[in-house]
Amino acid sequence: MILSSSTNMMNRTRFIKTILLFVCICLVCSSCGREKDLGDDYIPGEDSQYMFHAQGLNTKIAATEDGYYLLIHNYIFYADKDTMKTTVLCNKPDCAHEKEMDPEKVLNCNAFMGSGFLHGFLSLYKDRLYVFSDYDNAQQKELPQLVSISLDGSNRQTEFLLPPETMSMTLHRGYFYYVQMDFSDGSVATSRIMLHKLGKSQTQEECIYTSELPDGKIQDLLCRGNQLYFEEYGELENMFVSREFCYNIISEKAKRILSEDDLIRPGYPKISSDRLYFELFQGGNNDYTDFLYHSTDLQGNDMREEFLAPSLDSSCLDQNYVYGCYPGTGPEDLPEIARVDFYDHSGNLKDSVEF
Repeated sequence: MILSSSTNMMNRTRFIKTILLFVCICLVCSSCGREKDLGDDYIPGEDSQYMFHAQGLNTKIAATEDGYYLLIHNYIFYADKDTMKTTVLCNKPDCAHEKEMDPEKVLNCNAFMGSGFLHGFLSLYKDRLYVFSDYDNAQQKELPQLVSISLDGSNRQTEFLLPPETMSMTLHRGYFYYVQMDFSDGSVATSRIMLHKLGKSQTQEECIYTSELPDGKIQDLLCRGNQLYFEEYGELENMFVSREFCYNIISEKAKRILSEDDLIRPGYPKISSDRLYFELFQGGNNDYTDFLYHSTDLQGNDMREEFLAPSLDSSCLDQNYVYGCYPGTGPEDLPEIARVDFYDHSGNLKDSVEF
């Protein structure tokens, strides 16, 4: 009787310990999410270089401590920061690089990527360049893929394949995010944001967001810390709408930010220090009169009115200035020119450069 009771007590104790261990494991896993808290600090060489993003397009510039890598007309170039002398990223002595006219010899250049204007993408992660290419040089055939390249251009390898309908892309802390357009139903397209961890197999990618608009499009993927920002746009009840979203990488949830009103279209946010700066346009069209810059924190909360900015065709912003670009036409005997104006955050013109 005593022995049986003792055995039951021991079994009960083991059972309780097993349950407690299981609960602890579940709590640890649930608190970790996909990644640990990334914080808001910017980590060079690992974080998305969002400062080079152009609205509606992908990044085609990557910066290291010593220079810039540039994707220009399907070729990668390197520019030294001290001299700004630009060279093509190919060390083959018999290669004509971007001057090559033979379509077969073009593929032999280390710097050639064949990605096109809209699909072009260049980013940096841990001393390697990551570039979208729609052609496999080794197999000599069209095969959309993410390629990684050593900083001297000598080593090149395929990371994983991508669908032909790949659009916006960004790379952040070892994760590659891209927009896939799905035309499987034959009538309207469905936009999805896909996630792939570098070094993982092709089958381990996942969908983290699907467009909520009928035939909606997604673009302008930007990352900072724990946040992925993106724009979703399309037609809704015969009206063009544009919505800005913030996807939390830890909680794996997306929320609409900047404005909940479909009659107001927010300009895509610019990130400066620890805040998002953006314009708000009334109606479906841009109103290029003077406008008021607003800002929120990185989570899209704490909205503030910041400063009045002059009419700008296109602009970017950092912690010191607003940069406005104006395409223009020079004298009859000169080619077209453009002008960049530099304003402080009070809207005062500080400098202007034509080129």
